[in-house]
Amino acid sequence: MSRFGSLGTQYLDDNGDPLSAGTINFYEKGTLTPKTTYSDEALTVANPDPVVLDAAGRQPDVFFDGEARAILKNSSGTTIEDTDPVGESVNDSGIGDWSSSATYDIYDLVKGSDSLYYLSVQNSNTGNDPTTPSPSWWMQASIFTEYNSNYNYLDGNIVVYDRQLWISQQDSNQGNTPAYASSFWIPLARELRTSFSVKTAAFNFDKGKVFLINSSGGAFAGTLPANPDQGDRVGAIDVTGSWKDENFTIARAASGEQIMNLSQDIDCDVDNAAVYLEYTGTTYGWVLI
Repeated sequence: MSRFGSLGTQYLDDNGDPLSAGTINFYEKGTLTPKTTYSDEALTVANPDPVVLDAAGRQPDVFFDGEARAILKNSSGTTIEDTDPVGESVNDSGIGDWSSSATYDIYDLVKGSDSLYYLSVQNSNTGNDPTTPSPSWWMQASIFTEYNSNYNYLDGNIVVYDRQLWISQQDSNQGNTPAYASSFWIPLARELRTSFSVKTAAFNFDKGKVFLINSSGGAFAGTLPANPDQGDRVGAIDVTGSWKDENFTIARAASGEQIMNLSQDIDCDVDNAAVYLEYTGTTYGWVLI
């Protein structure tokens, strides 16, 4: 959206007198096709065509979408000035809505009519609607923000929550905290992160972490997370080659989730082994991956 003119602008003729009852005609850029202008920023109340200056040669409020050609005339219809273009050529302040009359350069970012974001892949990008298949002109872009329970997300929106990326599975997605096995969100990746603090005594596993285990000082257990969500992962690695003589046990949580569809713990007794598990739900519980 462009605002034409500035506060206090007064149009004068060649003698320095106000262009009383002068006019400004607006056209599409580079043409003589009339362009509608508006008296409000929301572009709902159309101005007369042409726009008429007051007795002091001042214009009313003029707003329009994108760029335009503007021709200033005196009250007799004689052209005083012809300027092409006027208005915005690119979205250089924030991320604006795509305009059919604006000219975009490579890497310009716009918001399409589908409320998704698009990045221009060429210069001189005019009139190419990013929401229609046009890979030679636009590619869809994603903006990652922290999850906000007050925001109404659309299908395909991506957020950061609990240090993971999540993608919305439907429109009108508001107030639904990202979670596994959800009709509202799925994680983009279920990665395990290694904890470099070596465990030498009993501990509780954290979701999404692989722990380095040193059982050379004696056998001990790591207890799985209680009340896990589907898709949670954990792991353990024997970094000292001690599991054969001093077993490391992966123990079930007090909440009772099974391991490999069995109500049993796992005794790890192979030196230098690594064990990874993922929670699949109540039917099979934790499974080896």
